[in-house]
Order: sequence, then C-alpha cells, then structure tokens
Amino acid sequence: MYPWYHYHDRVGWRYAVVSALATGLRHRFEALPPDATDEDFAFARRWLAWEAEHLDDLREVEEILGTPGMDPVDGYSYTSGKGAIVFLFNTSYDPQAVSLQPHLEHDTDYVVRELYPREMNYLGPNEGLYRRDSTIALTLAPKEARIIEAVRRSPASAKRKRPEVFGAESAVFDGHLVLRGESGGKAPVVIRTVAASHAEEVAFSGEPLPTHIGDWSCVECAFEQGQASMPKGAFEGMPWTLETDLRRDVWLVSQVYMPEAARSGLDVTPFELRRPVWSYANRMFFVVRFEVPPFFDAIRTSSDVPGIPESVRTPLPMKYGIDLAPLNIGLRAWVNERECEVYPAVAAWDGYAPNARPVVAYFFEAGSRLKFDHVNAVVLYARHFVSSAFRGIYIECPPYQAAETLVEVS
Repeated sequence: MYPWYHYHDRVGWRYAVVSALATGLRHRFEALPPDATDEDFAFARRWLAWEAEHLDDLREVEEILGTPGMDPVDGYSYTSGKGAIVFLFNTSYDPQAVSLQPHLEHDTDYVVRELYPREMNYLGPNEGLYRRDSTIALTLAPKEARIIEAVRRSPASAKRKRPEVFGAESAVFDGHLVLRGESGGKAPVVIRTVAASHAEEVAFSGEPLPTHIGDWSCVECAFEQGQASMPKGAFEGMPWTLETDLRRDVWLVSQVYMPEAARSGLDVTPFELRRPVWSYANRMFFVVRFEVPPFFDAIRTSSDVPGIPESVRTPLPMKYGIDLAPLNIGLRAWVNERECEVYPAVAAWDGYAPNARPVVAYFFEAGSRLKFDHVNAVVLYARHFVSSAFRGIYIECPPYQAAETLVEVS
C-alpha cells in the first residue's frame, strides 16, 4: 500500500488553510510532502500575511449558517467598525445558495468583494453598492471555500479615474476594460465611472464544463448477457428516477458533452492508480455517489435533545454514518465503450464492526477515455442497485474554465 503521507493534496490543503484562517489566529503547519510546489508555499505565506494585517485586531468570531461538519454550508464572520470579513464553506457536492446579512454598523454605502478564490466586487442593489441592511446573495460551488469582505466605500472611490466593476472580475489593459467570467456564462454587471454608471449583461464565450451527470436511462439485464453489447450505451431503457423499481443487474447509460477547452492541462494518457487520488492534479475523475438513508448506530449517535438519552434511536448524521460497502453494489463503468477501473472512496473516519473501512462513494478516472468536443457515452453497471440512493456522477474540483471579453467604457 502506498504511503499516502508522501503525497500532497493541493486542493484539500488550500481548503484547510482557509479553514484555519477562519477559526483562529494560532496555527501549526505540519511538514508538507516533497511534491508540494512553490505555489503552495507562496499561497500559505500570502494568506498568513493577510491574516496578520486584517484579522489581528478582530478577536471575536461568530459561527453563521450551519453546523460545521454536519450541514452542507457553514461559515464564520468577523465584524468591526470598518465592515465585515466572512468565510464560507460548502462541504457538499452540489451548488449551494447562500444569503447573508452581516452586522454592519454604519448606515452608509458598502462595497462587498470576494477575496478568494476570485478577486471581484459583488453586484449590490444600489448601482453595485450595498447598504447596512442589504442582503448578500451568492452561490457556492461544490467543495468551495470562499472569503468575502464588506468595507465602507470611501468618498475618494467615486473620484477614481479607473472604472469600478461590480458583478465580474475585471482588469484594465492598455486602456481597455476586460471582464472575466465562466465560459458560456452570463453576468449582470454595473460599471461606475467618475461621470456616471451603467448596467448591462455580459455574455462570455465558450461552453461550460459539466459538473454533474444526472440524466440516466436504465434497464435490468444479467451481466453475462449484456457484457458484450451494453457497454456501447446503445440500449433503450426507462428514465431513471428516485422511485425506479430496479434492484439487481441494473445497467445505466447517459450522454455528456465535454468541451474542447476541458482538455487544457489534462493528462489523457492511459491511467493506473499508483498513488493517492488527490495527488493527481491533472486528471479528471468521475465520482459516483449514493446517499443511503440515515441509520441508527448506538456507539456514535447522540440525540442532541435535552432530556433524551443517547440510546434513543435517532438517525445518524450522514457525514458520520454513510457506508456503501454492505450494499454490495458491485459497480463497473465504461466511457465510450472502454471500461474504467472503479475504486472505492474510503471514509476519513474509522468505522466499527462489521466494516472498519466505510466506503462513501466510488470513483474512476475518465479523462483518458473522453472525446473532447464530442458527446460521450457513460455506462454504469450495478450488481445491486438502490435507486432512491443513487445521485449520478459528479466531477469533483473541475478546472475553472474562464473567458474574457472587452467592454467599451464611455
């Protein structure tokens, strides 16, 4: 078995750094694996320096939104007379809508901006600006850590010659204003100058990268009977829903278009798992998810209700209870008729009898099997299938596909 601690989890480590900034001013960093890059060290130095400058005088932190580790979204808020700094975390595989109303002290204009992972001003209701009682509405991407701040807008800001952009990333090159956004997306923006402000909707070129494959057709067929023809994905079946009553020898097929831009930076050579999956920064993995109903575990469950003892049969929170191993799913996968080795994603926590290594999902490398700028056939086979628990395929931590557009400023 490979020594997992010899390999750096770049995405997870950066998420952990932001989490450490959110929860306290004292940190201890363990030695990083030898494959950590100079960019990772620079990332840590940058945000530790930012913390010393912006959070040293903010000693009180408020937990907001959900319970960390239990709910899909949680956060922490620091406030002062200058404004607020908010950390947000989405631990789920799905985009999560969030509404915030920070405790801002002054009845004046505020600029709300994202500091990480992007750098941009949010679009407020008052020509891009926010007021003390304004609601900040945003959407967190799956597995995203985000830092935003609200600051009082100074009178000098209105006199700057450089245009202020709200609603998209922006930069000025050779006197031209360049806006940046997700490929294939649209963004309403407000552009403020010394003379005036105007609103418009900006469309970004390109095609968005799919992050979830959720439309499936399914049919029952014994593996021995279907192994020659079914992986081609040409079979007709019933549309899959959570209520579909198929339980054994289930074949599922879906189609997914992968834009050419998704190939950039990917390693598409033949794949063999030789080290922890998190260390393959330039591979595309498909994660097959099931969410089984919560169950009771007397060892790890407490009622969390005053006066009700721990032994009461209370459903176990999903994060601590999911284990797919007992379902004996027997999952296999094909992309464009080529079979992909399916691996179990083992839980980060230790389980109890009968299974000490709980399985929380399954995954396979798909990038080397995909055809880019084409529609791809994805086929799954499950020996035992729980339709109500199936959630489809997710692309975890997909590369951000950005596009730029020039905007005329009068």
